Amino acid sequence: MSALVGVRRGETIHDLVDAALERRAARAAHLVEPVLEQAGMSGVKIVTPLGTHLVGTALARAERDRGTARVEDAVLRQLLAARPYGLRGYKEEAARWARWSTLWTAPELSAALRATLAADRALKGTTVTNDGGIVTQLVLSYAA
Repeated sequence: MSALVGVRRGETIHDLVDAALERRAARAAHLVEPVLEQAGMSGVKIVTPLGTHLVGTALARAERDRGTARVEDAVLRQLLAARPYGLRGYKEEAARWARWSTLWTAPELSAALRATLAADRALKGTTVTNDGGIVTQLVLSYAA
């Protein structure tokens, strides 16, 4: 059935985002082309959730650096207050961001956010682009 609708198990945008934020760069890079091949997908549609999850992870990292005892709960409260669009489930995302925040330092997250913004601009700024190359380069830059 998944072949009929163009989505392959283990090769979704969520799988790519998870691999990238877990700093499994080779896996994330491997997923770029299969995800881009899906109907309606583009480099911008990949970079957008990467940026969202980086911001969430940076929020969790800031809570962790402040010494917050229950990072996941603090992040969940902020998610419930802001109610951002496009996330899976707030409780699950808070848990992911809290877990991912242990894999990144604040300066690394800042650099990753700058790289993601640059990739977004590159994808939107030209008609001659290789979405796969730009996104692959981006997720490889997230490596530890």
